[in-house]
Amino acid sequence: MVRRPIGTGTRTPSPTQTPARRANANVLSETAGTIVGPVTGIDLGTILTPRPVDFVGNLFEQDRPGDAVVRPDDLVALRIETRNLAIIVGTPPRLKKQASGAAYVILHFPPQSITEETFFETRPAGTENPAAQRPDEQVKQDPVGGSETPHAPPVRARIAGESRLVFQVPDGFDVAYTLEGVLDACQALSLKVAANAGPRGAGQRVFTTTDLFDTRKLATLPAAKRAMLASFALRSTQIAAVQGDFATLRARQFSGGAALKALPRSRFDLEVALPVRPGSPRPALPTALTTSIELPWRLILSPHAAEKWRHAAAPVTSPATSRTELWHSRLVAPDDKGKTIEPPYDDPNRTVRAIWALTGEGSTKPMQSGWPVPVAAALPAPSTAPFRMPLDDFDRFQIAHLSSNFSVSNYTPQPVDTNLMMLTALGGWLESRGNWDPPGLSVEEWGHRASMGRDHYVRVVYRGFLFPFGHRVSLVKVSERKFHNGAKDGNGKPVIEQMPGNPAYLRQRLFLIVRERERSYVEPGADQLRNNAGNVFYARQFPFTNIRVLTQVTPNLDQPMASDVSGLKQLMFWPNVNGQPFKFQFVATDLDGRRVAFDLPMIFMDNTLACPRILNPGSSKLVPDFTAAESNAAIAVQDYANAGAKRTADLNLQRVAMATSVKAGDTSVQVEEIDFGGEGEANNQTLRNFSKGLNRPVFFPKLTETRARISALAHLTGSAKSNALVWNAFYLEKGFNTNVGEVFADVKNDPGMAKLDFSSQGDRSGGFVQPNLKPNALSRFAGPVMGDVGQFIAGTVPAGGGFPTSISDLPLPLLFGCIPLGEVIEAVANLVDLAGENSEVWQRSQHQGRILRQRSGASLFIY
Repeated sequence: MVRRPIGTGTRTPSPTQTPARRANANVLSETAGTIVGPVTGIDLGTILTPRPVDFVGNLFEQDRPGDAVVRPDDLVALRIETRNLAIIVGTPPRLKKQASGAAYVILHFPPQSITEETFFETRPAGTENPAAQRPDEQVKQDPVGGSETPHAPPVRARIAGESRLVFQVPDGFDVAYTLEGVLDACQALSLKVAANAGPRGAGQRVFTTTDLFDTRKLATLPAAKRAMLASFALRSTQIAAVQGDFATLRARQFSGGAALKALPRSRFDLEVALPVRPGSPRPALPTALTTSIELPWRLILSPHAAEKWRHAAAPVTSPATSRTELWHSRLVAPDDKGKTIEPPYDDPNRTVRAIWALTGEGSTKPMQSGWPVPVAAALPAPSTAPFRMPLDDFDRFQIAHLSSNFSVSNYTPQPVDTNLMMLTALGGWLESRGNWDPPGLSVEEWGHRASMGRDHYVRVVYRGFLFPFGHRVSLVKVSERKFHNGAKDGNGKPVIEQMPGNPAYLRQRLFLIVRERERSYVEPGADQLRNNAGNVFYARQFPFTNIRVLTQVTPNLDQPMASDVSGLKQLMFWPNVNGQPFKFQFVATDLDGRRVAFDLPMIFMDNTLACPRILNPGSSKLVPDFTAAESNAAIAVQDYANAGAKRTADLNLQRVAMATSVKAGDTSVQVEEIDFGGEGEANNQTLRNFSKGLNRPVFFPKLTETRARISALAHLTGSAKSNALVWNAFYLEKGFNTNVGEVFADVKNDPGMAKLDFSSQGDRSGGFVQPNLKPNALSRFAGPVMGDVGQFIAGTVPAGGGFPTSISDLPLPLLFGCIPLGEVIEAVANLVDLAGENSEVWQRSQHQGRILRQRSGASLFIY
């Protein structure tokens, strides 16, 4: 260690220094130990011999700009750099701006952040980890992507680079060139920040008269009426600006008068219609004369130019304890009168933006200035390379674009609210929260708490959707520091494992929050959803009008890579808990208004896959990337179709109306199980329209197969067997229009199916009917259909209704045990005659059906 008294810091000038730099160093050296600033008579400390230089660099390196300063009393450690300023020799020396042009004072800080290895956590505390018996592994991981047991210290870590505050110096600047003098002066100086580091409200679009008024209609109104409408519109925009309430603005415009324009349904649609902003700034690598704070690791933050930094010029020592506080500089946002709200109290003007993101180790793609489109090519996938961290490049890149990329004309970046930002020699303090409505991206919230350069609580929220029902959800990634001290709950059960030394590791967990509790499937346009061939209307495959999710928050999930789809990891996966697919709880409303409950696993699809955007280069507007969305939906459709039992919901014989009914129950069956799936098709314009500009995914749910008990068969036979039902192709295309037989479902022919088998059980119908027949379809007015389904749909019935009429066709279906049923039906042929409900044949068929229902207690059509 080399001890010497210093003022603002001294070192031997290197041969490569410029004359100005050499003079600067000489002045500081000549006045060392006796410099007097605002506070006098203070021992200004020592300089330590620097440790070997690593890739981050060292504050005291000779070839770095500025002069290193260390004050051991309160641990000031800075490099002070000046640009276009003169140092006037004296006691004390003076720092003056004498030349023309821009001048700056730059404070270089040591690294403000350290990121460290984070360990995944899913298991409830106190449960055994089978991998814990394998001491040869550095990270002992549960099976199927479960918890990771932290290994003994040290853990892997990475340190940030230096941070700097750049202050603009006005003409006439003249301060004492002492540490106290410079620190005191910097509190009043304005910051030099990046172009994309604007305050809240920067880049917001302004409403013009053409946005709000129909100018042709306005010209026809008297002056008093025009003045009234102008006041009305002004009040409306004030409400929208102060409360951020676009819906209220739209409602007021709609009801305000004939000359007011009706605004679009969504803010996104409005922004699409507004003009492009010229010269819009975007993320860029900060220059040497730009404020740049790397906090957290690899994410470059910057306050806006109107904010200030507050700090003590001299050491602050408590008279009561004789303890000196750690020197720190904290961010504040003075109002127009110079008053500030001190952190950590909320101040809406105290904000930062992520102006750039440095590429981390193992990243597959570099950070770029332009909006990340297409996402698959521009954004790196979520990653744990070189080890798991609270943030990865997938997070950092999005945060930078969402908070500071003004290049897109239909998106306004929102800053990050900052309760506390504080820089010290030992690392930074940060308490911040940003939230966004991400167009084509997925990070909708980022919250961060760090103390002395160490992360303590980091929360990243990703927007996504559940396939196949389409409910909007948020995937939440929480990394928090936990002491492993074996703490127990009130029942004596451990809530966290115990490790020697009580270390505090960062633990990471994932869970889902359901944001859209209920989704309707009868919204405008749903009845038009169909495949490109036009022979399948999607709404007819899904007999539920809405589905409500009862699950609000899932338990901690297993690692996505253990159950991902097509290698997409966190972007598309089956949420698993303890190695098993997590079943969300649902309540669905069928077409009779009946509610049925079931649970079912879902696929999580990240918003970058479900609702991606591309950039229109001519207008600089983000527009829907339907091609990519449809390709991603097809991946989910295929994986769900191949999921086996995971796509099957057990309904426990709840009744479900499979199609619209005329009378209660005439399309209902007792459902044992339902196999769900989804529809997604490339270039399907109806799905594109229903997605509302790709604000919703381009897929729609369906029932692929239903295992159910048919009441008519169950009542007649007394059997508990069920049938597998699939949709009738004619019904999917035409519905009940021209479907004379009103058939809506086909019955699959399988060995264990329920059928009419009364060869030995004639007493079940009082001897009335004894057929041995298999059902082929279900009809709304006739129940099970036994004959040719195509003919029944067309309204024609062959002689004998399809039943054997000859004694050679045994066994004959008999009425009262002796009358061939085929001969009876032949006498009243054409039971569903095309003449309609007023025809004599129709009346006879209805009379025959009533007789059968009275005797059997069930609706049945056999022919």
